[in-house]
Amino acid sequence: VGMPSLKELQHVATGSILRRINLSEFATSSKIEALTRELVMMRQKSPGSKAIVFSQFVNMLDLIRWRLHSDPYLEDIGLSARALHGGMNVKARDAVLKEFREDNNVRV
Repeated sequence: VGMPSLKELQHVATGSILRRINLSEFATSSKIEALTRELVMMRQKSPGSKAIVFSQFVNMLDLIRWRLHSDPYLEDIGLSARALHGGMNVKARDAVLKEFREDNNVRV
């Protein structure tokens, strides 16, 4: 299985860290891996649950989204993620909130 495309992620800002680094060489962090483990346990213990992740750093949220998106196992267990941040217009924010509320595959 090849590397997923950045084009598959919605609402990636022009200045996002995901556009500035070589994603094929992305090395995750201990914080992202700890969050990933917690999300997997959440799905195992309560399959219908959803999580909201807050960060003061949009780049951190982008890296988390990439980590979840780029791992086929996490996609298979339904850990699709959306991001909401201040740089989005109202229409984009509304669309993300609707997907989070209504799409059973969007868990984060």
